[in-house]
Amino acid sequence: RMKTIARDVRTRWGTIDRIDRTGDLVAFVNVADRVDVRGQRRARRAAIAWMAVNPELQRGVQRYRFDLETPGGRVSDVF
Repeated sequence: RMKTIARDVRTRWGTIDRIDRTGDLVAFVNVADRVDVRGQRRARRAAIAWMAVNPELQRGVQRYRFDLETPGGRVSDVF
């Protein structure tokens, strides 16, 4: 079961709506109808920036995933 560890993360590179974790997996979640290539690039940069300033939340993490949550439900590992 995923546990939310951060919400509304804002960096100079972009925003991440929610960051969830379960075991060795961290999921960066954006809530939108769709995400274009530019949005994917911003989300990756924002995730890297967040990881750089939160090393204590990285312990034990081996996998990262980017999810898109749409009004119809969550779509995992979209980019």
